[in-house]
Parts: sequence; C-alpha cells; structure tokens
Amino acid sequence: MNLVSSIRSIILPASLLLMWGCSIKLGPDPVTFPAAERVPVVRIGEVTEKLTGTWASMPNAGFKNDVLSALQSPEAAPFFSGDPSSLIMNIELTTDHADDAPRLSSLGALSMVTLGVIPLRYYSEWNLHANVKLLDPQGETVSQYMVSDKGHYRILTFPPTMLWLFTAGIRGESDGQEIFNRASRSLVKRIAETIDRDYNTLVERKSFGAAAASGTHSTALSQPVIV
Repeated sequence: MNLVSSIRSIILPASLLLMWGCSIKLGPDPVTFPAAERVPVVRIGEVTEKLTGTWASMPNAGFKNDVLSALQSPEAAPFFSGDPSSLIMNIELTTDHADDAPRLSSLGALSMVTLGVIPLRYYSEWNLHANVKLLDPQGETVSQYMVSDKGHYRILTFPPTMLWLFTAGIRGESDGQEIFNRASRSLVKRIAETIDRDYNTLVERKSFGAAAASGTHSTALSQPVIV
C-alpha cells in the first residue's frame, strides 16, 4: 500500500506538470461577423501595405494577404458590394513587428543559465493600422477612416522551461498563422463596423457620385467627409 501511495504521489504532480507546464495565449480573441442588415454601398478596391520596424527587411512579411482573405471571406462579403457604381474602398496598411528570433534566443539562453527552474515569460505583438479611403466613381475621396488592431502572443513556461519552450517552438508556426488570421478578421470587422456607422452619409455620397458620373450637376455634399 505504501508503494502504491508513493507512486500516486509521483504520478499526480507529474501529470499536473504535463498539463500546466506551458500557458500560451493568442490574441485577439476570435471574432464573428453579425448579419449584414443593409444594402452595401462600398466595394473592395486596392489593398497596399507598408512594413515598418524589423519587418521592413523581411521577405514575405506582413498582413496584406491575410487581410485580403478576411475581406473576401463568406462572413465579410455581405458588407461589401459588387456594384461598379458603389464607393471604392482602398486600404493602406501600415504594420510593424519586432523580430522574434533574437528575443527567443535570449530567452532560451536564460532558460539554460537558470537550469530551467525559474518560470519565464515571453510576449510578442503585431500592430496593424489601416488608412481606409472611400472614393467615388470619379476617384475623389469622399470619406476617410483610421482603423487599428493588434495581434499578440503570450507564453508563460514553468519548470522545466527548456522542455516547454521547445514545445512552444514546435507549434509556433501554426500559432503565428492563427494570430494573423484572427488579427486580420478583427481588423476587417472593425472596418465594416466603422463604415456601417457612417452608412447614411455614404449612401448620399454614392448617390451624388452616380449623379456626377451621369452628368447631373449638384452642389450638395461637395466636400469629402473625414472621420
């Protein structure tokens, strides 16, 4: 009986260690798009991206492709129009991210120096800023919005930290892609919500642009709306 009790006293803490040895938090939280309740007045135009920070020297970095995928997803599609007479939405992305490689190397070295017995934390973030410009069919800016979001990655490792850092490294690529997906979808949802709040004004701008395109003159709403 004493032997059984001893084995149990070893197995239980070991099991808890395996379950809780590494805490990983991805952000932002997943988002869902509400049902579109109004006829869209904006169609997707051009998406460009400027990379800043250490990303500026990295090939294939950035969020552009992920944002395009989020814009074209079945959940987001009802918020955007396919009508050529709709306002054109161009998005200028500015993104930045500090290179993880040097910081992860330092964290690994710290884990070795401390023999893996001291819990270690790691935090990384990706910042997305979108300058959203809405243009009429003549190419004039009728409204402009700044929308931002952020992706983040938090790791807390417990002893033996070398093991859990290695485990986190194995799933790092898939976690990174999930963060890109979540941040892009969250940004697109924010853009859709921002446009929806300005819906009545944009309907007027769309009508004014259509009238101008057909040669009908009007002095109403002659100035772009900057928000």
